[in-house]
Amino acid sequence: MYTFWWRSAACVIEGSEKLYTSHLGADGNGAGYLVARQKNTETRWSEKTVKDYDGFEATRDHYLLQDGKEVYKFATKILSTAVIEALNKVDMTPEQVDWYIPHQANLRIIQTAANNLGISMDKFIVTLDRYGNTSSASIPIAFDEASRSGKIKKGDIICFVGFGAGLTYGAAIMEY
Repeated sequence: MYTFWWRSAACVIEGSEKLYTSHLGADGNGAGYLVARQKNTETRWSEKTVKDYDGFEATRDHYLLQDGKEVYKFATKILSTAVIEALNKVDMTPEQVDWYIPHQANLRIIQTAANNLGISMDKFIVTLDRYGNTSSASIPIAFDEASRSGKIKKGDIICFVGFGAGLTYGAAIMEY
């Protein structure tokens, strides 16, 4: 029996002066390092394959491919770069951010980003120890947990930062 898991989350934010800036980008040179592949070109993504995610067809024909070493090299560089690019747009420094909420792929990636930014790991919300890598849901899960627990408070400056397939990346800075 094969299991195919979808991991996702959503967060609704309304337009406000409190969303200071964002920076988005992509590095197509690394597109092959983290991609969704399809073995059988006769089988297309369809409503059936999405609904039948526990079925053999969905897992046999559709899968993710990752070159971990290359993704790691990209991520350790790009997380801090995305943060700096976003901060530069609003003339802020890394020290002015109260909390960083990074994509939770790997603790060493987060530690390297903190080091590159010259920021203590105490400013990073980390949930890897409890949930592992929850893929695209990792930032919303970490934000939800930190805000519900009271760790993040009204008026705090938050920086969300992540990376993904095709080698895309982004950072957003807002006031909570």
